[in-house]
Amino acid sequence: MRYSAQIYMHGKHGQWLTPIYPRIGDIGRYLRRCFDRKMFDHHDESEIKEIVVLKARRGKMPIIHGYYDFRDDRLILDRSKPADLNNLMYGLE
Repeated sequence: MRYSAQIYMHGKHGQWLTPIYPRIGDIGRYLRRCFDRKMFDHHDESEIKEIVVLKARRGKMPIIHGYYDFRDDRLILDRSKPADLNNLMYGLE
């Protein structure tokens, strides 16, 4: 599978998109490198509001794989937000 993420920030920081990776853990490592190198304009993980991981599909729109939190340099799945329901609402399934 191939995964990417949309990172939504608190306040006026907007959203960030990650490159496509073969594993979700690679996205977490990418975020850690970005914060360590101060590639984001806010430099603080606590400013992350939500991370939406998308799963790529050949010839179709990507679907929402899940909503994640960034804790201890890892992406942790937030099971309280159902990705399947949101995929249906957005017409991705």
